[in-house]
Amino acid sequence: MAEAIPGRAAGWAPRTFLGGLSRPVAEELLRRSARRRYQSGRSILREGVLGSHVVVLESGFVKVTTAVEGCETLLGIRLPGELVGAKSRPQESQRAGLSGPS
Repeated sequence: MAEAIPGRAAGWAPRTFLGGLSRPVAEELLRRSARRRYQSGRSILREGVLGSHVVVLESGFVKVTTAVEGCETLLGIRLPGELVGAKSRPQESQRAGLSGPS
């Protein structure tokens, strides 16, 4: 039996990636995933860098930003249960922004 997801007895927010999965599938995905912790303010993915993985956010929040002419712009905030580093469209091959914990 899969281990329980800490702090998620009621489940994930319904509009998130994990919220769209059944509880057993979400638990199995997290059980098989490599877990990492990141310090606040540290970049976890870089814009334009080809990636081979995505991050499933278990806790905390992540800012997704881009820099144009040296000016950082906030593209979005990712919540627990959401994916970070996923391509927006299947034909894209590069990441669409810089992501880091906030």
